[in-house]
Amino acid sequence: MKKRILSLLLALMMVLSLIPTLAFAAGEDNSKVTVYFSLSDNGKYKNGTSGKTLAYVPVTVEYFDLDDYGLGKYTRADAGEQPTVLHLFIKMLEQEYLNSGKLTVGGDALTVSGAAGSMYMTQFWGHDQNLTYYVNHVYPIMSGSTGATADRIILKDGDVVDVAMFDDWSFWGDAYAGFQYFMDGDAPTHSYTATAGEAKTITCKTAQTNMMSPSGTQYNVCGTQTVYYGKTLFASDAQSVTTDSSGAASITFPEAGDWYVWANGAKGKSTNNVVSSPAYAAVTVEAGGVTTPKLTLTTDKESVIWNEKVTVTATNEKGEPVVCNWTVNDPSVMPYRAKNPWDGQSSIAIKGTEVKNALVLTATSVDDPTLQGELQFNVLPLAEVYAVFGDGTKQPLTMKAETRAVGNGTFNVIEIPAAVDHILVRPAKGYTIIDNSGPATGTPLWTPEYDSEGFCAVTRAQGDLSKTTFAPERVLFTRGILPKYPESDWFCNRIKVEKENVFLAWEQDTDSPIQEVKVENATLYTPVQTAQNSFSMILDRNAETASFLFNTEAKKVYLTDEQYKAEGAALEQKDGFYVLPVNASELEASGLHSRRMEKTYYVLAESTTGRKLRFNVTVYQRDNAMDTPTAVEEYLCLASQYTNNANNATGTYGTMPERALAGFPQSGTGMNMLVSLGNFGGYIIYRFDQLITNDPNHPYGVDFVVRGNNYGTNHFGFYEPANVLVSQDGKTWYTLAGSDHYSNHAYWDYTITYTKSTGTSTVYGGASGTAADWTDSMGYSGTSYLYPNKALYPLFPWTAENDTSITVTGTLLGGKGTTRNEIFDVAVPKWGYADTCYNGLNPYTGAEGGEVFDLDWAVDENGQPVKLDWVKYVKVQTASNVDGGGIGEKSTEVSAIYKTDAAAAPVGVTAAPASISINGQKLALKDGVDVYSAVADTAVEVAVDAPENTNVYINDVYGKSAKFDSLNHRMVRVVVQEGEKEPVIYYVNLKTQAQADEDAVADVIAKIDAIGEVTKDSGSSIKAARKAYDALSDAQKELVTNYQTLLDAEKSYKKLTRPTGGSSSSSTTDDKKNDGKDVKSGNTGDAGITLYLGMGLVAVMAGAVIVTRKRKEN
Repeated sequence: MKKRILSLLLALMMVLSLIPTLAFAAGEDNSKVTVYFSLSDNGKYKNGTSGKTLAYVPVTVEYFDLDDYGLGKYTRADAGEQPTVLHLFIKMLEQEYLNSGKLTVGGDALTVSGAAGSMYMTQFWGHDQNLTYYVNHVYPIMSGSTGATADRIILKDGDVVDVAMFDDWSFWGDAYAGFQYFMDGDAPTHSYTATAGEAKTITCKTAQTNMMSPSGTQYNVCGTQTVYYGKTLFASDAQSVTTDSSGAASITFPEAGDWYVWANGAKGKSTNNVVSSPAYAAVTVEAGGVTTPKLTLTTDKESVIWNEKVTVTATNEKGEPVVCNWTVNDPSVMPYRAKNPWDGQSSIAIKGTEVKNALVLTATSVDDPTLQGELQFNVLPLAEVYAVFGDGTKQPLTMKAETRAVGNGTFNVIEIPAAVDHILVRPAKGYTIIDNSGPATGTPLWTPEYDSEGFCAVTRAQGDLSKTTFAPERVLFTRGILPKYPESDWFCNRIKVEKENVFLAWEQDTDSPIQEVKVENATLYTPVQTAQNSFSMILDRNAETASFLFNTEAKKVYLTDEQYKAEGAALEQKDGFYVLPVNASELEASGLHSRRMEKTYYVLAESTTGRKLRFNVTVYQRDNAMDTPTAVEEYLCLASQYTNNANNATGTYGTMPERALAGFPQSGTGMNMLVSLGNFGGYIIYRFDQLITNDPNHPYGVDFVVRGNNYGTNHFGFYEPANVLVSQDGKTWYTLAGSDHYSNHAYWDYTITYTKSTGTSTVYGGASGTAADWTDSMGYSGTSYLYPNKALYPLFPWTAENDTSITVTGTLLGGKGTTRNEIFDVAVPKWGYADTCYNGLNPYTGAEGGEVFDLDWAVDENGQPVKLDWVKYVKVQTASNVDGGGIGEKSTEVSAIYKTDAAAAPVGVTAAPASISINGQKLALKDGVDVYSAVADTAVEVAVDAPENTNVYINDVYGKSAKFDSLNHRMVRVVVQEGEKEPVIYYVNLKTQAQADEDAVADVIAKIDAIGEVTKDSGSSIKAARKAYDALSDAQKELVTNYQTLLDAEKSYKKLTRPTGGSSSSSTTDDKKNDGKDVKSGNTGDAGITLYLGMGLVAVMAGAVIVTRKRKEN
């Protein structure tokens, strides 16, 4: 009994001993974490004030209240007391930048702007906003394709935070930009183990993310890199090796101990500036021993599947990669990419192009040819495919690898006979089928289901291209497959077997193709190709009904369902066209925007033979709340990654310009309602049948808006500015001069000629096509992606010359500087340019507000103002020539254009400033006069005396004074604006002193010449010439070559106008020049006598007056 009681007590004690531990686990304290922090500047690690090199240093971060720093609004309420990356930044700034001092937000240590969740650091660690950071070796994503900011990222124990600062903006988009890391297989590492005296392979790659539309991080080899190693980190006497084309380098550490490897940041592919971070890893080197080498070949896949990439790696007994030469016993097995040869590699990628058995791959060590390894394998089909006919019979089908029409590589294609009801697909072992053709929302149309034998049924309706999940892949198919499988003969869709696209080409069973299409009360998306099986149209503004009309010889045409199975309402004919009626009330919200309404109609057309034509028509409705353009008149996406819809990764925005008529402004690319203009000179012209007017009721004078797809203010890296021009007749164009039009980095009359290249260019996403070489009026040249395909741009007025070259002219908005890299850099104007940012209707506040436009900004090619009461046409033209490297050129996108709403009454015009001074000289301002001139040789200092509550811009400078070392356009524009009133705008043409003298003298000479033959009516012209001459300086008077003509004219005029009955002789009114020089006079005789008599008479009269006055006084 005692033993039993003792046992019970012991058990109870054990249970009680667990209670504190369980409570701790349930309420785990995450308020303190230890993470690893790195900070680099232009490719080199920074040293902190403690002397520590900030490379993967452990940091303990404890939660604190951000209110202590005035950053309370950035507190993440849902995180509890868990530190974020912002807490880490503050901790490191105080510890290693401020030498343990207290951080004051707003200085060079840290200055932030933006709201919670979109915090933007404009100053950090004494650096400007040119920085980025990775967390755990990847670009941090908040949701979708939106990057996460420091205040949103919750830290966990062991997290790795890398911050890289740069001087060059190229780190946003250069092909080599990113964070460098040493790799352990496919994952970054900061530690290795090695054996002394034995070769160790170290691999360095760059983690890269498309920051324009982040969706993931890839680790890529970006050229060769120098890897340093030594027992002291960053030692000046460190040894080095160079990586190969796979990013690998072999290092033999001579002795055991703690070693380090590191690499500095790399220069860009298109710039000499650093665009990537440094890399660092510690190496533990163990003492060497005697081993018997053995070579093993391993694959990263369970089996080798037809046309699939399989990576084979050769390793020794220690599992270390061994550089080998490789051979195979059958030529159907080849390198996965031709440009990646096998020899001299420790790891290779292979693919089997035929289904075969008993294949042998042999690897032979380069350093020790006696060391070999073999891999025996079979190439299995990606999937077994059978066609099933209506009577249930089956026919095996073969998957083929068709070469792309554009670019390199192949497509997996299954050709399916017309009479087939459906197909059965059984994927290879370990593979699954994925519906790759769901709606744009990402919801699949169908869920694959397998029978007992592992087959999945696929019908032609599954994966309809009009419902594609990822729109660019639809165009990928159109580019690559349709040249061999035209849509008039084939209906095409797509599935995926695991990660491999499989394109299903169903043979069309129609003999009555569409011959012509047109619409009523709507606009068709262009280009329109009658062979296509999908059309799009957008309703006219406020249209309640519309029609899609098409001509075909089919005898029976009716609506059907998405599966093309059911027979719905028959379509009637009108004037030889079948009419698909559209009612706006039938359209439904798309899910992408509450007011974006759309509907897809499915149509079947049966011929007399019973063969069927299948196609669909998607109808979109405008946002009728927006006063949008009537139509697109011209369009060309020029020399761009989006040209010809080549970019199949970030969006197909290089055709179908009509989509931007919808009037849905957007950020990013999610709504797919954008149109891209391409590189410099690419453009779009809109027509407004309801004219844009210069309405006095428009607040701030703003008459219309052109929206791009930037993410808002302060997102300068996404600026892709475009000039906006206007016209009344579509022929004569005037620029709406934005904030930077008169700055030195605005190059008027810039001309560039794009030439169809003999070479190819690869765009973001991997597709390639005919390149566009260019030369410009500055003497520069280059290559900018793709030359446009004439068939895809029917709205561009093509000429025979344009088949090989296209020349465009406009204003280039460059970066600030004079070198090539500076000129062709990103411009960040304040206002008056499309695709910069939208910040409300008032552009004059000094903040970014670029996408609004006032007809009062209209100027001619010389920058002089033009008065326009209305316009009918608006032209948006890309203003930059910037190669963004891996993310493509800086191509303007337009998401919406619309007129502004008028107020109930005129908003008024801002009062004129009290004065405008140029180099201390005040202009003589007059009501109704907006063009002036002033003298300035080189430097220009401008001062504007305006009330305190007014906004003032002097060229591109916000404020009431500005100094310019020089002005290339020799003009100053002053804009003064108050409240909601229209601005008052002044234009000052600058002259040098020499030009001013020359012009003043020329004006006097012209006035004298204008006198001509002297008559009694010449008085006003003589007087004007005299007044102009007398206003000259003495030095200027010396330059007047026809002054004698003025004197003679004055003499002749006096003769003609003297009183009748007087002496027959007269005297000149001016016997001397104003400068005192004698002029000989021909007047003699009676003139002198008359003068003396007159003077005597005056003296007598004066004496009489005096005598009379004295008498009165007495």
